[in-house]
Amino acid sequence: MTETFIKYPEMKTLFKLIPSDEKGRKWDATSGEILPDKNVEQIKDVIIFGELCGEKIQKGGNYFTGRKFIIFDIYDTVTGKFFSWDAVKHFAGEIGVETVPEISYNKEDLSVANVKDFILSQKSVYNENFGAEGMVIRYRKDTLPVRRWMAKIRKKDFRT
Repeated sequence: MTETFIKYPEMKTLFKLIPSDEKGRKWDATSGEILPDKNVEQIKDVIIFGELCGEKIQKGGNYFTGRKFIIFDIYDTVTGKFFSWDAVKHFAGEIGVETVPEISYNKEDLSVANVKDFILSQKSVYNENFGAEGMVIRYRKDTLPVRRWMAKIRKKDFRT
């Protein structure tokens, strides 16, 4: 049996390398300096919409201890479009920030009675002993602002 060795293709580095020994035989990446001439598409010119939640912010201490920033939308100012929900989740995962939780509507239709019952029964995703204040509904895939249907429904909207 003849063995064939295939050389793995040379890869370009994303970060600027500097010598780490006196002879210049070992190299280290600097702390985060990206080489300017790589064709790396960076996300820029975006507006990240989110909410700072947690202790000492309204009733946030009921949800979880500490504070955290939670992303709910991203808008690209160059293209004039919002990210799809899947893209928002992907981006948030890449930078290690949470997105607002997803909740599945389990009623047959969107009648006021069904929506009211659903909203009033919701518990916090972070603390099941505390009721959710409400929810924001949005379409998962549409990215154009003109067709972007969203609604905020709060529990207090249904209380008499």
